[in-house]
Amino acid sequence: MLVNLLTALPTSELEVHGSEEAWSVEKACAEIESTRLVKNQDDLTCRSYVYCFTNNGQVHGLIKNCKVGQYFDDSFKMCVTIKPDVC
Repeated sequence: MLVNLLTALPTSELEVHGSEEAWSVEKACAEIESTRLVKNQDDLTCRSYVYCFTNNGQVHGLIKNCKVGQYFDDSFKMCVTIKPDVC
């Protein structure tokens, strides 16, 4: 399983100046009902993503790294070898 091959990092928050609301792992995962992978908006290299999951009714989010040489593709919701154009 892909998740077992990846490393968890502590959650972080990106501070955005101006009128935009700051992005955070907690906000990215806030509305989930089942496990899913979402884009880590803090990572412009696309080498990581956010793993959102629930445990005992609590929503959690972990920043995970793709394997070396892979990039998170938000359209496929998985790590791929071809770097997405947005990275």
